[in-house]
Amino acid sequence: MKRGTLTLCFAIGVCVLALAVPNFSGTWVGDTTKSDPGAAAGGRAVGQPASLESIMIVKHEGDSLQVDTRLGDRPSVQVKYRLDGNEHTLPSERGGDLVYKSKWDGEKLVIEGMRTVASPFGTTEIKTKEEWMLSDNGQVLTVVTTTSDLRGDRTQKKVYNKK
Repeated sequence: MKRGTLTLCFAIGVCVLALAVPNFSGTWVGDTTKSDPGAAAGGRAVGQPASLESIMIVKHEGDSLQVDTRLGDRPSVQVKYRLDGNEHTLPSERGGDLVYKSKWDGEKLVIEGMRTVASPFGTTEIKTKEEWMLSDNGQVLTVVTTTSDLRGDRTQKKVYNKK
């Protein structure tokens, strides 16, 4: 009986650990020394000067991830993701709403999306994949963003330190 109880307790503990996902909440300051050159705002502003201070204020509650990104003295950009695995749409000021899905890959959050935009060359599809990873001590957030379009694939890593 004792052995069966211990096995059950161990199995339940393993299941609970498997369901635990990191919480990305906090104020995060971009670390230009550990980030790829030109990476800014979690990779959403590819090509921005690396010298601009990048700050993300993240509120992560349940299946909601709200991100307020500030790049230098520019107006902040706010994005709210749903993390329920379903398809959602984010309106874009630049044209072409982002249709995305999120999923957990272990402790890594993966957000994949696609937007269709009009260009001088016709309609273009831009695919993005963001991978959010938190360090073991919860003090470093790494966001790796891959963008795919007519010019090919580009991947940038942005590292943030918790403030």
